[in-house]
Amino acid sequence: MRLIVEQEQLSSNLSLVSRAIPSRPSHPILSNILVKADADTQQLSLTAFDLSMGINASFPAQVQQGEF
Repeated sequence: MRLIVEQEQLSSNLSLVSRAIPSRPSHPILSNILVKADADTQQLSLTAFDLSMGINASFPAQVQQGEF
């Protein structure tokens, strides 16, 4: 994955999505954020989930190479 994104956009969206990450997750996978880059739509998507609530944020980015 190769992309270019403004630091302010990435920071604000990470801050938003991280609200769904529990402080003491019951499963280790729940302490992570899923990052997807779509070269076709030039969008970066961040997703976090804690088994009861999920937050997804998508915003524009210059995606040179998407997912593997």
